[in-house]
Amino acid sequence: PLEAPEYVLWEITLACNLRCRHCLTSSGRAAPDELSTQEALDVCEQLAQLGAGAVALMGGEPLVRDDWPVLCERLRTHHIPVGLVTNGVLFDREIARRAREAGVGQVVVSLDGPQEAHERIRGRRTFGRALDAVRIATSQEFPNRMVMTSVSRANAHTLPELLPILLEEAPGATWAVNLT
Repeated sequence: PLEAPEYVLWEITLACNLRCRHCLTSSGRAAPDELSTQEALDVCEQLAQLGAGAVALMGGEPLVRDDWPVLCERLRTHHIPVGLVTNGVLFDREIARRAREAGVGQVVVSLDGPQEAHERIRGRRTFGRALDAVRIATSQEFPNRMVMTSVSRANAHTLPELLPILLEEAPGATWAVNLT
């Protein structure tokens, strides 16, 4: 029987620094009714009361919301494992350090194919930054590192080309494929 949510995917903002072709959330600008920091902290408390097993912060792009570390820290005070799902563009060594300090145990970086395919979907000059984010996440010893590939007609044929890149650049990471 259902007792509590095992894994919560929480879109903490619709704001995003990219305009991906496959986006299902119409991300771009923050919604006018997005939760304030205090309201989001209240949700953290409610998730703890429900006995949530784990929470992944996503969006839009969760890193454009300044209070993401505060939300992570609050969840961790309740011993709830926390993850970040990011497009990788903003995820640098400083963000990785802040994520570790906030108790983040899972980092999921979106990488939708080799360079040409990824940039056709996510925008110019995004592949290198996403790949850097994958490298940083795998080198920073987050317990759970994942690469998420959203597959559509635009990139399905490139999966065999992406595999050797991930084997080289993302040792120890899990590769998840999202069919859109």
